[in-house]
Amino acid sequence: MKILLLDFHRGWGGQTSNVLLLARELSRCGHEAVVGAPEDGELVRRARSMGLQTFGSCRFLKTRHLVSFVLDTLAFARYAREERPDVVHATGSQDTWTAALARRWFKLPYALLLTRYNTKRVAWNAPNRWLYARGIDDLAVVSRTVLERYQRYFERRLLDPERVMVIPCSLWFEEFEGDLDAAGFRK
Repeated sequence: MKILLLDFHRGWGGQTSNVLLLARELSRCGHEAVVGAPEDGELVRRARSMGLQTFGSCRFLKTRHLVSFVLDTLAFARYAREERPDVVHATGSQDTWTAALARRWFKLPYALLLTRYNTKRVAWNAPNRWLYARGIDDLAVVSRTVLERYQRYFERRLLDPERVMVIPCSLWFEEFEGDLDAAGFRK
């Protein structure tokens, strides 16, 4: 399968680390994994250094930057039409909205999975109700705490809690192999 993994962050942290680890492991399993993130970000730099394919044409600014958002959606749709990913795996608000609206506006055939990492409140508003009921195909969360943020969506039957996957974050085990430098660890 061809899987496009999206993340809007420019810096480095747990979410971007998980996106890169997933891309690496999917690639090792024989899938064509592509990392989609801002060109000037750490995720694209690290993905390229590992020999992974990247897509860096979207800035993924907050949706209030309307011109940037529309340009991202057009660039994303053009890429998806040409490269034809089977699955788009989004991890943040900006990249999810870009992928969801590109798919809707341009009738693109990929499946859209959102994995939510943060514990922030999920706003109950008309755009989000559309997104969670019709904009994405599947939702994964990294903990039961994140799952609880969707309670209102479950109560109103916009999401089925039985269909939301809880998948804890992964680790880069090779960073823990070998002798532990206790002094360095304490420092």
